[in-house]
Amino acid sequence: MRPYVAETAAEAAQDSGERGKEAESARATRRCCAHRSGSAPLAQARIAGLSIASREAAARPAAQRVTWRCSPRCGNTAQAMHPWIVVASVMGASGVIGGAFGAHALKRVLAPARLDAFETAISYWLLHAIVLLALGLYARTAGATLGWAPRLLLVGSLLFTGSIVLLVTTPIRGIGWVTPVGGACLIAGWVVLALELGR
Repeated sequence: MRPYVAETAAEAAQDSGERGKEAESARATRRCCAHRSGSAPLAQARIAGLSIASREAAARPAAQRVTWRCSPRCGNTAQAMHPWIVVASVMGASGVIGGAFGAHALKRVLAPARLDAFETAISYWLLHAIVLLALGLYARTAGATLGWAPRLLLVGSLLFTGSIVLLVTTPIRGIGWVTPVGGACLIAGWVVLALELGR
């Protein structure tokens, strides 16, 4: 009987010592917070608030604790930004810059026929930028995969507009054959587009 009583007394003393350590740690925390905040009541209120918040968080179900989730609408930037939208935006910005350059700088130095050719090239460039933007928005919204139509339109725009701009604004010659090739690519792009969207 005596060993059992001694063992119980030892366990009680150990529990009492652990509770004393916890109480001392809590008092030290309160003193530290009171020292930092400059006000003991304010520190106690903060500790009490933290304790309440911790108990409420622990009482919540696990499914309700995780509240920060990305909604499907926000998505990933790489997924939201379709490549053809980027291409169309770059084409639109460069087309506006080219049109402004032609209207202000080239108007004084180019002959009217050359200036008309430059403006025609820029208008074709901007037109197909709008088309590619529409195709990119359609592909992103509908989840469709675009085939050869946007590629042909892009290549045709580069060849057609690029060759005219080089012929008009630089002394480069011998690339006149590139312009009809670009035009043929544009025509093929429109035909392929009709076939792909009409299926």
